[in-house]
Amino acid sequence: MKFIVVIISAILIFYGTVFSQESPYQELETVRLQLEDNLFSSISDVEHIPDGFIVLLSRGNQNNLIVALDKTGKIKNVYDKTGNGPGELRHVFNLVECKGLIYASEATSPFVRKFTKELKFLKDYRINKAGRLFPLKNEQFGIWGPNYTDDGAFQLALYDREFNPIRMIYHVKEVPALFHFWGGVVHGPANTYAVFHPVYFQVNFFDENWNFKKKLLDDVPKHVIPYKKYSGSPYTVDNKAIDWSKSWSVLQSVYFSKGNFILKYLYNNRTFIDVFNEEGQLLLKHYQEERGNNLSFMDRDENLWKLKVVKFDDDDPEYYLVKVKLKIMGKGNENKQ
Repeated sequence: MKFIVVIISAILIFYGTVFSQESPYQELETVRLQLEDNLFSSISDVEHIPDGFIVLLSRGNQNNLIVALDKTGKIKNVYDKTGNGPGELRHVFNLVECKGLIYASEATSPFVRKFTKELKFLKDYRINKAGRLFPLKNEQFGIWGPNYTDDGAFQLALYDREFNPIRMIYHVKEVPALFHFWGGVVHGPANTYAVFHPVYFQVNFFDENWNFKKKLLDDVPKHVIPYKKYSGSPYTVDNKAIDWSKSWSVLQSVYFSKGNFILKYLYNNRTFIDVFNEEGQLLLKHYQEERGNNLSFMDRDENLWKLKVVKFDDDDPEYYLVKVKLKIMGKGNENKQ
């Protein structure tokens, strides 16, 4: 009986440690988004620009309303054109700012839309496949999406600044259909790219010419549940597919901030983060993020911003952008915070 009590106590202590950790973030700045005059269901993406923010809003199942805000969160301009014609938005996947221009990448049609920072439409670019857009070095863009070959998939397509195709890189053997668009690229330390994929819980470094250098992690942390191959139809989303997707740790996104990597992943409908330094040393494990406040993005100075949603019983929710930094510092990163 005593043995059972000891075991139960140990389990409770473990889960108390895992799920009751102090927040690793220190809040630096808060901006309230003044979006009350717009009808929308959720915020899908945020991009930082030098004089404010660009916000992608969803209405129903469509991400098709783009709003430019100043630094105080006040609306400057709105782009609200839905349809199938030039400059009209079908279902935008994400937004990026590059050299003072705004690009909107479509999720369901092979187009990238270009705007001024005041959201004046400039040009449509037709690309090979829809996907998530990343601004890269050497005057290039990357599109992360389901680009298939017979022996697997190339996840990253490189384009020049006029979206002429350059080449495909980052070949993987298996891409679960539910997570085609998950994964991507971040700018890492010393002119490197850090590329990640939802299946492998791994970050691979490439140099600026896309030559592979090394992996961040030699071993997957023991608390991460490894990928389990799906035995059902890859094109059917049913209860079996949903149960499968909750049975392993899906790597959702990676951020590089002030010398540390923040790996965000999903397990059983809960969002967690691990923090590693540049050498792959684990600094924080299995911190559970607050439900409903999981959208994050980086600014050009490697500051991390988080979307905070405050809900009230009778009123519409309020939205805030909070600039944060990690309280955790890896070896050699003390001066980067």
